[in-house]
Amino acid sequence: MDNHIDIDFETYSDIDLKKVGVHRYALHPSTDILCMAYSIDKGEPNIYIPNRTDLPYDLFECIQEGYLVYAWNAAFEICIWDYVSDWPKVPFNQWRDTQAIALNFALPADLKTCGKVLDVEVQKDAKGTRLINRLSKPQKITKKHPYTRYTPVTHPDLFEQLYDYCKQDVLSEQAIHAKLPWELTDQELDIWRATFHKNATGIPVDMEFVKSANEKLDEYLKEANAMLPYLTGGSVTTVNQRDKILQFCLDEGFPLPNLQAPTVEEFLNDNIRFKYPKVKQVLTIRSLAGKASVKKFKKIQMAACEDDRVRDCLKYHRATTGREGGRLLQPQNLPRMELGKDEQIILDAINSFKEDTFEETLGKYERLIDTASALVRPTICATEGKHLKVADYNAVEARGVCWLADQQDVLDLFRQGKCVYSHMASKIYNVPPESIDKESRERFHGKQTILGCGYGMGGKKFRKECAKYGLEISDEEAEDTIRIYRKTNAKVAYMWNALKNTAVKAIENPSLYTSYEKLSFMYLEGFLYMILPNGKLLSYPNAFIVEEETSWGGMAKNIYHDGYDSYTKQWSTLLLTGTRITENATQAICREVLMEAQLDLMRAGYEVVITVHDEIVSHDDLDFGSLDEMYRIMCNRSDYWEGLPLAADGFTSIRYKK
Repeated sequence: MDNHIDIDFETYSDIDLKKVGVHRYALHPSTDILCMAYSIDKGEPNIYIPNRTDLPYDLFECIQEGYLVYAWNAAFEICIWDYVSDWPKVPFNQWRDTQAIALNFALPADLKTCGKVLDVEVQKDAKGTRLINRLSKPQKITKKHPYTRYTPVTHPDLFEQLYDYCKQDVLSEQAIHAKLPWELTDQELDIWRATFHKNATGIPVDMEFVKSANEKLDEYLKEANAMLPYLTGGSVTTVNQRDKILQFCLDEGFPLPNLQAPTVEEFLNDNIRFKYPKVKQVLTIRSLAGKASVKKFKKIQMAACEDDRVRDCLKYHRATTGREGGRLLQPQNLPRMELGKDEQIILDAINSFKEDTFEETLGKYERLIDTASALVRPTICATEGKHLKVADYNAVEARGVCWLADQQDVLDLFRQGKCVYSHMASKIYNVPPESIDKESRERFHGKQTILGCGYGMGGKKFRKECAKYGLEISDEEAEDTIRIYRKTNAKVAYMWNALKNTAVKAIENPSLYTSYEKLSFMYLEGFLYMILPNGKLLSYPNAFIVEEETSWGGMAKNIYHDGYDSYTKQWSTLLLTGTRITENATQAICREVLMEAQLDLMRAGYEVVITVHDEIVSHDDLDFGSLDEMYRIMCNRSDYWEGLPLAADGFTSIRYKK
């Protein structure tokens, strides 16, 4: 490939890249370039070493001529180039991310794993982790290693290995790139750039509150930990002593298999806890110490830049569907707890954490950690002279799955502005929809049905899901609900198997397009592709068919493919069911609609800082734009989504909230 550059940096810093993000890492005064490997037009990699080799003038000349610059997870290379080096800047539109291309084919984000999956000839050197841990991070002083930092003078052999490793990474990235079927489309490249832009802009946070919250939470946990020796007779002294806590529970007559959060939560919610008061108190303390709020505030304080913004919180295309992932502050995974709808209640709690003594705050909020959990979201706070405009699509997945299935009767309810939840409840309870009160249990039952049953959920799972949201229903009610949903949404239910059969046909007939309604499938060189209406492809690597016996005694053709197991977090062989195809397709079209809207909002001047699930958060001057304009832009989508009834709602606030 002509006019193509591959680069890879190796660096040193006193701070941990994984804990602070690439922008804060690159801006830290301790961060240095150890070396940079680069290859021009797929040639043999060259190595630049500060204070040892000449500057890479040939690289600079190629960049000036417009060569594209590729890197694996290019955000790191961009930030190191821009903030650590003093070299001529690379125009942003010349950067390309090889990892981003791989993610579009549902391949691993990790360079080493991706190389193995693609079976490339040149793979990432397994020694790299050991070298990075020694040369790129501060070291503890020992008798054998009396250095806080290794240098080319103290450890020349290790640095020679690092230079070879850096060149090997470039070769590995090139080998992976050569196996990827094609580059990012123009639209997808714009979306990648938008994710980088959001990460570079950062999420504004109230750092005064964060620091105060951490101080009070530390004090609270210090007092809670002090109770452990008293409760356990000295056998447990801190919440981190897993084995000792398990032994204490066993000695008290209540053995636990583990201390995982679901296990502890199940015990604390069971009436049996009252028979074991000491176990209850110890596990309560353990549970409190592990709360998301405790960890989240620590992460925010560590990752925040000098301008009180947390950067690099979004990860491009981390799901098969294309949806973004989260890290650091993790906006996709903020606690949903609320102190109340009144904004003043939130402000009072925040001010108490900031201004009151520990004892005063504890007097007002006895459940201090639960209160802190409810305040994680409002920690995101507009800067002076600005506010947050928060807008999200209304029931977009419920609309999307019906649109894909051509379930026009339900789509008409959405178009007419009628309450789909009430209409569903009317079917379940056999009453007129007009009789369903907005705040009623019946309507909530209908809502859970609409939002939860579009992907083939069975009765047992539906009952459990309802219980999570405080809706208790019997097994019989759950099974009846599923039956009624499938009858009322017959085209949706039919689509589950229809999509699977269409995908099977594509695998059995390579290079042949097969279609059902608005979706098409194609099997090419080991990849099963699902083609969305706008041409975006969802990829299933190494897809194949196995004919297997069903639970009712027949035979069925089942699809398997390679991917990350969400439970084991390992690259595995996964079953691709018709319901999962439906879920992937629905979430993917919702992602496409959201990303389209995001790009249009950015072009209109909105400072988009968060996109999460079906929500867009913009951080704007008080006199710029409006929610109504955001709604219009979000719902005025391209012709690819013709007939999909969209609606948006939201609010304006200084602090982020649900």
